[in-house]
Amino acid sequence: MSEAFIEFPYSAAASKNSLRGKGGTGTSRSGKKSWVYMRPAAKALMQNIHEQLAGSGPWYQNKVWLDIFVTMPSRSSDAINVLELVADGVKTGIGVDDKWFSIRRLDWDINKHDPLVTVLVSQVDEWDGQVCSSCNKLKPATTEHFAKGQNTLGLRHTCKQCSKANYVGKEKTIPCWCGCGELTVSGWARGHNLKNQSKIVALLDKENN
Repeated sequence: MSEAFIEFPYSAAASKNSLRGKGGTGTSRSGKKSWVYMRPAAKALMQNIHEQLAGSGPWYQNKVWLDIFVTMPSRSSDAINVLELVADGVKTGIGVDDKWFSIRRLDWDINKHDPLVTVLVSQVDEWDGQVCSSCNKLKPATTEHFAKGQNTLGLRHTCKQCSKANYVGKEKTIPCWCGCGELTVSGWARGHNLKNQSKIVALLDKENN
């Protein structure tokens, strides 16, 4: 199990509203104004997170838990608004895509004198994972479970068990759309449907003529 604890002073720059706020007229700020004046401060906070996480781990492409406690100087801000910056900073710090992140706890308190954001980053499973696009199960991203492919991990998106069922099994049978009453299995269904489609088109042409 890997764990890392980080903290940084709370700042309005940590809130997503600092980048996507509204002007006095009630309309959204221009991208130029929000990015020029607020982004450097947000970048500094993200760099702070990145440096604190450097050397921690090891981390894997698998579920990562975030426990976040936000101490704010007042109730003028929302604790949940720091999520975006924290997630982006942790993502670059540990090198794990934020699609694997889960928020286990988000809590807040008021402290005018020492506003602070503390984050516990943890991971239980110590192996790279991949979700099968067919059965939606999380499995180790190895050639034992997935055939070699073209995704970022060099594997196919469908696990070997589902790939086998799609082509030779009976688990993936569906009624043929052409109305022939047959059950088609993914893998040969496309050719079967095209063959029957050509027959239907030929019959319609014959009737119309």
